[in-house]
Amino acid sequence: MSLLISDELVQASGLSEPELLQELVLMLFEQEKITLGSASRFLGMTQLEFQALLTEKNLCLHVVFQGAINHNQTT
Repeated sequence: MSLLISDELVQASGLSEPELLQELVLMLFEQEKITLGSASRFLGMTQLEFQALLTEKNLCLHVVFQGAINHNQTT
């Protein structure tokens, strides 16, 4: 599936197309809708480059440990 964003929306945002894509991906990552791997792939970055972008934007990297999840579910 492809997403078509109108020129009007791009212009109204005041962002370039790549900047708008970056903001969309960052928002989805921050809301935990996509993974670090997916986010970096969508932006054509390595995971380390995406982590650097998160730092630059003062956003947190969400780290989930499977053992911690299992422990919390059993208590």
